[in-house]
Amino acid sequence: MALYTKYRPKRFDEVVGQKHIVQTLKNAVASGNIAHAYLFCGPRGSGKTTTARLLAMALNCEKGPTPEPCGECEMCTAIHEGRATMDVIEMDAASSTSVDDVRELRETVKLAPAHARYKFYIIDEVHRLSRSAFDALLKTIEEPPPNVIFVLATTEPNKVPPTIVSRCQRFDFRKGSVSEIKKYLERVCKGEGIEIEDSALSLLAEQAEGSWRDALSLLEQVWAYKQNERIGIEDVEEVLGIVEAETLSRFVRAVAEGRFAEGVKIIEEVLNRGNDPKEFLRALTNRFRELLLINMRAESLLESERRSQLRREASYFSPDVLLKMLEECFSSESWLRLSPSPRLPLEMLLVRLIQIGGKWEEIKEGKLAVEEEALAEEAPTGKAPAEEVPTEEVSPEEVVPEEEMGEEEGIVMEEEGVVGGIELEEEVGKAVEEKKIERIDIMVIKERWDEILRMVDERDVPLGTLLRQSRARPISLDERCLTIGFPKNQEVWKNSLEKNGEKQEKLLAAVRAVFPGFSRKIKTMLIEEEEKGEEVKMEVERREAEVKEKSKKEESEEGKIFLSIFPEARRIR
Repeated sequence: MALYTKYRPKRFDEVVGQKHIVQTLKNAVASGNIAHAYLFCGPRGSGKTTTARLLAMALNCEKGPTPEPCGECEMCTAIHEGRATMDVIEMDAASSTSVDDVRELRETVKLAPAHARYKFYIIDEVHRLSRSAFDALLKTIEEPPPNVIFVLATTEPNKVPPTIVSRCQRFDFRKGSVSEIKKYLERVCKGEGIEIEDSALSLLAEQAEGSWRDALSLLEQVWAYKQNERIGIEDVEEVLGIVEAETLSRFVRAVAEGRFAEGVKIIEEVLNRGNDPKEFLRALTNRFRELLLINMRAESLLESERRSQLRREASYFSPDVLLKMLEECFSSESWLRLSPSPRLPLEMLLVRLIQIGGKWEEIKEGKLAVEEEALAEEAPTGKAPAEEVPTEEVSPEEVVPEEEMGEEEGIVMEEEGVVGGIELEEEVGKAVEEKKIERIDIMVIKERWDEILRMVDERDVPLGTLLRQSRARPISLDERCLTIGFPKNQEVWKNSLEKNGEKQEKLLAAVRAVFPGFSRKIKTMLIEEEEKGEEVKMEVERREAEVKEKSKKEESEEGKIFLSIFPEARRIR
């Protein structure tokens, strides 16, 4: 016999987690104020059908009506075991959805009870009835014959027509908490002689997701695996395919430290163990939720034995970062559902989590450092002779006199004369690059602003649209910042760019695509509309100059044609 059948409550007091409903029904039976129709709503495994049977037992017990049915008489035994009787009828609306099924029910309702005091109809999953079936049931529920009671059970009360709901007494069953289900499982384990670790019980209670029946089914599954041996948390994780807590901790650390390779390795381990990718994503989402609770000083909602570990992981991220990570986890659910390969969405999620965690720049710098170390290992060591300096690769235009570069920027020479050829080339390249960067001024950036916007479009089309529609433009350039000006009536767009570091980085990447080596930061400010008029005036003057230059060229061409036709005009001139 299954555990959930064996431990099905026989008395109202044995129902767990639904005290508000049990007490109300007991009082109604004791006082005789029985409604003709009840609507039991709640998640699966919360006790809806069991409570309906207990109500039928209380009203039809040989010693009743009584709020404490004996559970031993023939009627109580038949109802408790779910055996069909003429007076207590259970109907599954999921398989009997048509109007014909309801019409047949209406015919039997007219008949008086054969053996019991009340004729009981328990309709499970009532929301699955068709619209016409609900219409046929409406009149019967509104004015049923004497001694007929309906109990409608559903997991989706929003799908039950309001006309039906308004004619029933509604009771909402709630999910069991982790602590309540854990205590319930402890009682069952004690009764069955099952040895199990406390942490394993906690994990089973969490995996039940508030369902009392699911908790017993999971316990029975693990018990069948271990038989007479002690059950540990590792056994529960292995049997149920749960992602290990240590695996989640390693993954979170990999995200916090920006170790992409380690994160990919963990994903591969999870998939190779046969864990469901959706289960891994669900567990990861729940872990970030727990870290957010820790950061928001709500750790009392978590199990006490896990708080110390979670505190360490919560210190890696701020609440804002955790919120963004949760959003990414939610959006990845659709990718995981649609993707033919479960590995790719998880790896994409890993990249986005590292970006959100602020480690992306450090990863790029670390990569460059590795490449530089590899190049340093390949390059020859020691000093090269002076005659081996590759002077032919450096053009005369690129060589900058030392006195023009200043003392700090000058190329350092050793006492012997020159450094090795490779070192000299690197220093010259740095000096030339610095001079190129120094020659960038605000006028050059303004002239090439349209080109920069095209580079922005290649990286982020919405950002390019934002900059164009808001009439943003470069205003000034100093040693630290490139200032982008927004008209005063575009303050919303200005704030949008100012508060979004990712957008600023994309804009800087576009600037660097046009001006390699550009290293300033982005700054935003509001400007007067008059500055726009001045810029328009400058643009008009520039275009007028272009028209005049074009006219001169055309006149020159016309003169050449005229002289070719009338060469004697040369003598006149």
